[in-house]
Amino acid sequence: MLSDPIDVAMISRSLPPYRVYVHRRIVEGIPQINLHSLVTHALHRWNCPPPDEIRPMEFGDEGPDRNKITLGTLLRDWQRAGRIIDWIGKSNIRAVIVEGYFDLARLRILHWCHRTGLPCFLTGDSNIRGDTAGFPKSWLKRIVVSRVVSWVQGVMPCGTLGEAYFLKYGADPKRVFYYSREPDCEMIQQLPLDVIARTQKEFGLHNDRRRIVYCGRLVPIKRVDLAIDAFAAIARDRPQWDLVVIGDGQ
Repeated sequence: MLSDPIDVAMISRSLPPYRVYVHRRIVEGIPQINLHSLVTHALHRWNCPPPDEIRPMEFGDEGPDRNKITLGTLLRDWQRAGRIIDWIGKSNIRAVIVEGYFDLARLRILHWCHRTGLPCFLTGDSNIRGDTAGFPKSWLKRIVVSRVVSWVQGVMPCGTLGEAYFLKYGADPKRVFYYSREPDCEMIQQLPLDVIARTQKEFGLHNDRRRIVYCGRLVPIKRVDLAIDAFAAIARDRPQWDLVVIGDGQ
């Protein structure tokens, strides 16, 4: 006889479409758990609301200064973590998965799980090749990340480079569990033809061209400049191709 499913909270900063898709896959593929998708900051930044099946819950908006660290943002982070901790304590949650650790809200939750003995796992898309901070930032990062890794029962990287990152900061190799970040390809494959035509017209995208697309944040750590330089190096030999860069600096 199968036991009843257990309640698991997955805590993220936000729920962009790709993350919603992964949460849906968990709900559909692992009937042994009831997944609760808790959001520390922004639930409605995208025009495709998350489905009820992943049980989305928002615990506070990001505020006007979401890209800055101020006393106000730190206070809001601390308070929203308190609301999440209170909800977890009242909801029979048996395990927690925290996506990332780069704000005070998730740090407080991670430490609370460790202090109370609630099983907690850490996931994120950090990888060893992006770990290039210089001193003294690297020194401070080693202290913080190593401490966070010591609080959790396991880490869930996206691949081998992510595994190398967490191992560098003290993760137990026997407690590494790969965690897929596959996108929802059907969102693109099933686009209505009128939407495609309207977008082509708006941005001057002609049917006779082939394209390499970067879609993501336009921030230095993403190294979009490397993609641009690489394309420029081969553009003369690929006259039928374009490089399309999509994103903003948020």
